[in-house]
Amino acid sequence: MSKTEQGVRHLSRRQNLAVIPAESTRYAARPPVTAGTGGGTRTRAGVTVMLRVFLRAYFLLTKFDFEVTKKDFRRIQEEVLNCPTAPKITPLEVGQICRSLNIACALYPKEVLCLQRSSALTCLLRRCGVSASMLFGAQILPFRAHAWVEVGGQAINERVDVRGEFSILARR
Repeated sequence: MSKTEQGVRHLSRRQNLAVIPAESTRYAARPPVTAGTGGGTRTRAGVTVMLRVFLRAYFLLTKFDFEVTKKDFRRIQEEVLNCPTAPKITPLEVGQICRSLNIACALYPKEVLCLQRSSALTCLLRRCGVSASMLFGAQILPFRAHAWVEVGGQAINERVDVRGEFSILARR
């Protein structure tokens, strides 16, 4: 073993560093990955914005969960009504905001109700500059009620055609 190899090994042990060969392509610096409409950007700034949206979504879920627990539905309605649509300040797509909320719902310790999820999504979208509206609907037989979010007349973040299943009672 040469003196330079011994020096590198000694340095890596002393400072607890991993020594990576310079010619290794596995660890080479890669440019930020950008994708088209499906993936969005994966730059450091894009990840920071997505993290902020995720944390905001988690906070809103907690806030609306507290209101649901207190059975203060008027407060939830006021909160959604008073959430103004901001000018478009973040370059996020609606799908990316929905994904952030879905991750927050998956990590939330309790089951997230449609009212919480829809309220949080409406506020998130409006704060990101998207004109979103929250709708309440009901089905008579068997009785079911549901809340969902629409952007441009299309229900978002829903698995089924909610307009076909539920009669619209209110729009916020």
